[in-house]
Amino acid sequence: MSASVHSVNCERSSDTPLTSAPPRRDFILLSLFCLALFGYSMFSGRPLSLHEARLPEVSREMLRNGDWLIPQSGGRPWLERPPLPHWITVAVSAVLGQHCDSVWVVRLPAALAGLVTVLLTAWIAGRLFDRWVGLCSGLVLATCYEFYAYSCLAEDDIFLAALVAAAIALFVKMEFPGGMGVSPMALSTAKYRSFFGSRPWPILTFFALLGLTNFVKGPLVGAAVVIAPVGAFLLWPSDWSRLRKYCWLWGWLIFAALTLAWPAVVYLRYKTEAIDNWKFDYTGTSEYDQPIWYYPIQLLGALAPWTLAHFLGLWKTFDRAFRHRATAERFLWCWAVLPILVLSLPHRKHHHYLVPSLAPWAILCAIGLRDVTRSMFNGPLWSRTPRFGSLVFGLPGAAAILLLHGKIPGPLFVTASLAVAWCLIIVAFYTGLFRRSARWVMGTAIIGLALAYSWGQTFLPDLTTQDTIFLHRVEATVPRAAPLFINADLHGELDFFRTAFYLRADAHLLHNLTFLRDETITAPEVYIVTREWDEPRLNFMGNVEVVLQSVKSRPSAHAKKAKLTHERFTLYRLTFRPDLIRYPAPSHISTMQAMGRKPGPYCGPP
Repeated sequence: MSASVHSVNCERSSDTPLTSAPPRRDFILLSLFCLALFGYSMFSGRPLSLHEARLPEVSREMLRNGDWLIPQSGGRPWLERPPLPHWITVAVSAVLGQHCDSVWVVRLPAALAGLVTVLLTAWIAGRLFDRWVGLCSGLVLATCYEFYAYSCLAEDDIFLAALVAAAIALFVKMEFPGGMGVSPMALSTAKYRSFFGSRPWPILTFFALLGLTNFVKGPLVGAAVVIAPVGAFLLWPSDWSRLRKYCWLWGWLIFAALTLAWPAVVYLRYKTEAIDNWKFDYTGTSEYDQPIWYYPIQLLGALAPWTLAHFLGLWKTFDRAFRHRATAERFLWCWAVLPILVLSLPHRKHHHYLVPSLAPWAILCAIGLRDVTRSMFNGPLWSRTPRFGSLVFGLPGAAAILLLHGKIPGPLFVTASLAVAWCLIIVAFYTGLFRRSARWVMGTAIIGLALAYSWGQTFLPDLTTQDTIFLHRVEATVPRAAPLFINADLHGELDFFRTAFYLRADAHLLHNLTFLRDETITAPEVYIVTREWDEPRLNFMGNVEVVLQSVKSRPSAHAKKAKLTHERFTLYRLTFRPDLIRYPAPSHISTMQAMGRKPGPYCGPP
């Protein structure tokens, strides 16, 4: 055994130190930074985005109706996502004594998931390389724009990122014991010859986490980006014996059971409807179809502002990744490249699918940034002084900010604060260069980015701001005893989730406007929130009065396609015609109809 360890360690170059997990204070520092960075969105005043409102509103309905297996929208099955993110959202809200009805409480779970992902990435990087790369990797990942954005939004992708990072961390723990940076192949196979035998808890947990990824985004979406790099890393040396510990019947049964559990529940409840829905998702639509090179291009923007550093990281790790067996660099390449290739195979693509695969690229960026900072220290002394930085970048930049204050969102005192902050950041950055302190330089850059992101959260324009103001006015205007309805039939748009979230819990979601003829509606007068273009349909049912209207609504894809101009959200008061014919409401709304993928049903004639 000792000879095997010696031979493995000899594969490392003489300038590559043995590594270990970063110290506890690094994790405390990262935690405080991430809580401040991601948590600011909870109180920034920025409204829920269009797609962001789906998770909290469906979670709120899950909390009310007690159906913990099938997410619903207005009592209709909404099978776009499995229930794990909803469970987490409800659990966090319940612990805090809330009901998933405040922006801060529904964004908190995403911030915590982002924090967990950052900490796991820092641990992995520190174990595989060194402390500086570990800490820097966590900070880089936290400030990559795509990752930052989804850590601030109540979306599913960041929960998948946390599960993927946890599974990868367990694999690293098993394959790189002691943080040696080289996987000791000879030590990892002797005990695992039996396909039916026992395995230690990390392997059991690895399979469980792999299965749980299917509870976030659907079958194999998360598992594929773990299995691909893990499998490639184990097979790259062409040593099949290394797979023995993962060739385990009970582990794969656990994974299969968790993978099939939720689809089985859906199928048992909805039968052919569920099959139609899955066919639509995987073969029946061309929406979001993108070319095979879509993700490599999107990755450049997702890694901003650190995009260029990952090229340097790839170059710095290339030699050990391709010429040395089972090294940390080889695993990092597998982890970074294979998920992008796997995600590129399906025809449907979207940029947020990259979020769970950004962690290895952040580590590559950190490796590249270490060389960038070292090269900056080699410049002439006069070019690294705070005075030089202030005169060349600090004061001119501050002056430009002040001169352009009319075009910068926010009041003048905020613009002035930005100018002062710019000067201070430049002085601190050049102080780090003067002291030849990589931590000071990187810390200053990270703080500057955090301030810029936080400013953007508060002051950059948002397309839904006026609609959110309108919804708050609706809540204050409609009498509590008056029936309030929300039209969910918006030609494929998901704005009704935002509308429902910001309005009272007893506001009733209409599948379409024909449901206003439901015979159970007995009130002579009701209020309806819908788009302005629906007014002629309401006129058919009685006397219509505009009560409130949004100053400016987010432009919809349907309006652009149909060249419609009357798309502002409007609160109508409808007084029904006494002779309006009433109909019994349809007893069933199919999953395809609920999600707007098939027309109908209608309450009476369309």
